[in-house]
Formats: sequence, C-alpha cells, structure tokens
Amino acid sequence: MVTETRIMRNRQWQRQRQKYWTVLGLLLAVGIMLVGLVGWRMVHQREVRQALLQKYPVRGLELDQTSAYVDFNQAARHGVKYVYLRATQGGTLTDDDFSNNYERSLGSGMQIGVYHQYSFTAKIRDQEQNLIKTIGKKRGSLPLMINIAYYDNYTAANVNRQELRRRVEQLTQDLFHRYQRPVIIQTEAENYRALRGIAHTEFCGELGKSSHPAHFVTLPDDQQYYPDGAASGYRMTAFLGNKLQWKHYAQKLPQVE
Repeated sequence: MVTETRIMRNRQWQRQRQKYWTVLGLLLAVGIMLVGLVGWRMVHQREVRQALLQKYPVRGLELDQTSAYVDFNQAARHGVKYVYLRATQGGTLTDDDFSNNYERSLGSGMQIGVYHQYSFTAKIRDQEQNLIKTIGKKRGSLPLMINIAYYDNYTAANVNRQELRRRVEQLTQDLFHRYQRPVIIQTEAENYRALRGIAHTEFCGELGKSSHPAHFVTLPDDQQYYPDGAASGYRMTAFLGNKLQWKHYAQKLPQVE
C-alpha cells in the first residue's frame, strides 16, 4: 500500500514537472519570438529610413513659434539644405519668432523660405497684405509657400473645394505678380487634386501621394530625420530630387537680400 502510494506520488510529481517544463518551454519560445519580432521591426524601420534618406537626400526644416529653438549652423552640419519659416497666419496674425529665426538663419548657408498659414475665413486681400507687410524684404531665396491645413470645424469632408481653388488662385497669382516667383502650395492629397493646374504654382504634397508638379513632400512624423540619419525633432519636408537637381533648382532662385 505504501509502495503504491509512493508510485502515485512519483507519477504526479513527474506530471507536474513535465507540465512545468512544457509551460517554461512555451514561455521561452514566445519570448524568443517577441524578441525576434521586435528586432525584425527595428531592422525593417532602419532599412525603410535608410531607403527614404537615399531617395530624398535633400531635406529641410519647417518652423514656427511653437518649434523648439534651432541652431541653424548645427542643422546645416547635419546636412539640412533649406528651411521654411512661418511669417503669418490668416489676415492679422504674425509669428512671434519669424524675424529672429530669419536673421539667425542667414549665416547658415541654407536656402531660406517663408510661408503663410492659410485661413479659410479671412479675406484673401487681408491675408495677402498681412504677409507682404510682415515679411518686408525678408522674402528669402525660395518660393513663398502657402500652407493649407484643416483646423477647428474645417475638415476634408466639408471644405468647398471650388471656393478654395478660387481663393487660393487669387492669392497665389497676386503674390506671383508682386514677387515674380512661383508660389508653393503645401496641402494634403484631396486639396492637391482640386488645386493643381493653377498657374505659377508648385506643390509640397504628402509623401507617397504627390506627382508633377510637386517639388517637395511633407515627411511624416516617423521619417523626420536629418540627411545624416540623426533624428531632427522638427517638422521636415524633402525636395523631390537628388543633390545635383537641388543645386540646379537653387541656382535659378534669387539671392537672399
């Protein structure tokens, strides 16, 4: 009887031990799979980043008063070729850091651009005059840019794109005739389709959704890296072309005053 009880206990212990090692083995297998998956994801992300860095080697910053302080000389050492600075928004607002950023960026060797944040409600004449008055001679060497982004109750679903085209066409044509340089329109895909074909304009579209006549693309948050691969911490765009094409593009632009 004692022997039989001992045998049963041994069998129970062996089953428990076997169960323990089975569970442990499964946990180890899952752990190895998770580590492998994380490792693969990191490698994949690095490969994607490197591929995009090679495809879009000419990159620039896009700054406004909410951006952290920028050392423009350091950004240039990271390989940044240009910077766009917000000057105005709507018909009355100005960017608090525009003049300071503009003056500090002059000695960096980067091409400088100025942009206006479009308002769906402010009169076009007021927006134009706000921009002209604010920038004065601080026009930079790149084409002026109009950034069209949704805000408040304005969405892709309710914006009247015929009205948008009419207003943007008026604004861009007035600016072209005043400054004798094309105007870049930065916007998302739905607006791009509605606005393309406006005379004297170029586009800064969404990565992977842009085509001619786009010259620049907006980089998504997970691809905002300097050309040398370092994380930037700032909004960035990229020129649609290689370094030689950028050189030719920049040579056609007027010099910074």
